[in-house]
Amino acid sequence: MGTMKMATKDLEIPICEADAMARPGNWYGIRTATRQEDEVETRLQAMSLEVWVPRATFWRRLRSNKSKVHRPLFPGYLFVRCTPDDFHRIHGVEGFHQFVRVRAMDGQLLVMRFPDEAIGDLMMRQFMEGEFDETRSKPEAYRPKVGDRVVVTGGKWYAYLAEVLSLSPSKRQAKVRIEDMAGAPASVSYSCLDAA
Repeated sequence: MGTMKMATKDLEIPICEADAMARPGNWYGIRTATRQEDEVETRLQAMSLEVWVPRATFWRRLRSNKSKVHRPLFPGYLFVRCTPDDFHRIHGVEGFHQFVRVRAMDGQLLVMRFPDEAIGDLMMRQFMEGEFDETRSKPEAYRPKVGDRVVVTGGKWYAYLAEVLSLSPSKRQAKVRIEDMAGAPASVSYSCLDAA
């Protein structure tokens, strides 16, 4: 893959040729000045660009008050949907530090394009699933019982069905017999078991 350089004023930004030919409006990561994510987000939105700052939500206690706090999931970074033609405008935004870059095989730093699928996955995890929201009540963890039929959700026996034979609460481990497997019982962490 070749590269090309894009010159804007006194700034030369190397970009991947494939990115230059890509459909308009790809996602790029931006490094901002310290704690300037919100200000840069506002300035980029004023330029009619789509901007997203992934955020985590958690409780913060000040004296006797408890309040929700929203902080960037990746402090100092945000994502902007733009074209390479927008780079020079973005570079002039107060609080902008640099684009997230990747080193090519020839050692040159290239502006990195983030796939729509990766950004979409992060958005879904934040907005639909609430994965980064520590204030949401979490369902109680599954606690296996002897005789339960379970599915293994992690580790070497991932996706296997099993029967709980015994429990070791102090180690948070269960001895299970894996279905369709002959041999000795396996030891599996409670956190890797779910009701079948």
